[in-house]
Amino acid sequence: MSKKLNDSHEKGKILEEAVEKIENFILATDPSLKGAKFSIEKNKTMMIYGVKQEIDIFIKVDGKHGYESIFICECKNRKKSASKNDIIDFSQKIEDCNAQTGFFIAKKIGKYARAQAERNPRIKLFLANDNIKNVKSFPFSGVWLCDYNEVGIKFDFNKDKKKRNKGKFTKINPETILIKYNKKEIKLKMFVDYFCNNMSSKKIKPSMVSCVEKIYKFNLKKLFQFKKGELLVNNMSVYEMEMTCVYNARFIPNKIENAVVVENRGAVVSYDEINLGNKKSIRFNATFIK
Repeated sequence: MSKKLNDSHEKGKILEEAVEKIENFILATDPSLKGAKFSIEKNKTMMIYGVKQEIDIFIKVDGKHGYESIFICECKNRKKSASKNDIIDFSQKIEDCNAQTGFFIAKKIGKYARAQAERNPRIKLFLANDNIKNVKSFPFSGVWLCDYNEVGIKFDFNKDKKKRNKGKFTKINPETILIKYNKKEIKLKMFVDYFCNNMSSKKIKPSMVSCVEKIYKFNLKKLFQFKKGELLVNNMSVYEMEMTCVYNARFIPNKIENAVVVENRGAVVSYDEINLGNKKSIRFNATFIK
């Protein structure tokens, strides 16, 4: 196989895998399909009246009361525009599979192909794009690393609410204190990390987050309330915990390695590894629905 043919095959495979992930995500999260069983097959070969048909993606949805719906996808990841003949061939596949709808996905679709598609109401056209420059970054797509300057925590063990809030804050090192949360012994730092990351994301607006690495300064305060036995410190039940935290948070944005965006359908994005120094590098893969 020549390099040119091999590249064409690989590009087609990448688009098929992206479309499969997008369709799987849509089917799994659509409220109207809750409880319905579905299956997705790639590169399905069928014999119809002695004629072999190759289906890029074959989707079967088992609905209520024994009803069954079939959807098929055709993926064309090539520089050349999809032609009228491509649509005619796809129309035949829809007919042969008795599909309810056929999704035709291509990087380019010619005007005669579009005109031919309009003749078949079961065909839906979608443009695909794998140019990273055209992919907009998603909000808070990255990793927060916190460096604590000062953590103040006030544990209140008084069950009687009237007797609470009489203590003073004490500076602590969250690395050295162990607590029991829901009967599980953990370092207090895990709780502080969760609190700081959660509050950082809420406090910063998407427009404030830079696409480059940057350090943000925070001074946060929050009151937590617990049921009896939910949080234990020195085997004593904590009913309220007030936390103040002064810290720097370094935001390391994910850099997109490759992406496939299917217009008005969804996107599959792969990110480069993020090097966290001595910690293990992290690689991200995500499916987004627009």
